[in-house]
Amino acid sequence: MDGGLWAEFEYEDGVLVPRNSGARDHARMVAHLCQWLGSYRAHVTAYAALVLSISWKASYRVPDVCCYPADIEPGETLENQPPPLAIFEVLSKTDWMSEIQEKCDEYTRLGVAHIFIVDPHRRAVLAPQGGGLPAIESAIGFSCGEETISIAFSDLFKGF
Repeated sequence: MDGGLWAEFEYEDGVLVPRNSGARDHARMVAHLCQWLGSYRAHVTAYAALVLSISWKASYRVPDVCCYPADIEPGETLENQPPPLAIFEVLSKTDWMSEIQEKCDEYTRLGVAHIFIVDPHRRAVLAPQGGGLPAIESAIGFSCGEETISIAFSDLFKGF
């Protein structure tokens, strides 16, 4: 569809804000992340484009992929929704880093333990730390209970 006819939105302080829906590589990476997280389905459940409530701003964010421990449901409504264990935002060519940093700050305040910014064009992954977004060296990894969820960049970016 033409970009003028189709748009995705987030809700920020009473205003619908268009979000970059990405292109082919963005969609492929979201599917790839969901598939990869699905291999850990005994430990985590992945959701693409799940709406999250940012209650202190009366806002709603829609991360590209988020995951919860397998024994925790995100809830059917946004009220009393627990924070995800991990969030993955996949960069589009038109994303602004200042907007990504703002989202990361909100996710951190929300209580999300692991936040990853995946850039399929540069084949890089960034993670919030100390107010910045430094690059991760060679793999994504985080813990869920006693299980370590991990993927090497060679696997993450295979085919990109």
